[in-house]
Amino acid sequence: MVLPLVVGVDGSEAGLLAVDWAVDEAARLGLPLRLLYASLWELYEGAARQEGPEGPAARVMPENILGPARKVLLRHSAAADLVIIGARRRHGHFGLQLSRVGHTLLHHADCPVAIVPQLS
Repeated sequence: MVLPLVVGVDGSEAGLLAVDWAVDEAARLGLPLRLLYASLWELYEGAARQEGPEGPAARVMPENILGPARKVLLRHSAAADLVIIGARRRHGHFGLQLSRVGHTLLHHADCPVAIVPQLS
């Protein structure tokens, strides 16, 4: 059985970077991608149409699931090959800010977790 990649996004710049990385990774691996929270999908879909993706396309399945992000993503990690989220830079501090969602996933997810950093 082929398990999808799951990306959780929140509308932030870091979330968009995580979606970009997840789409590329899903295409590279030939796996489906579950994109949770449909409001961001509308933003991402418009950007992808303008740029025109190169290489094999990822099969993206947008979903709007109600509930706290950490609980939703944790639950979906049981049926995922990889869970992907973004991490924001903390202004005035060195390094990235690990959210409650990221902390929960790293300690309790049923699959590997990728945290895509916001570089600027």
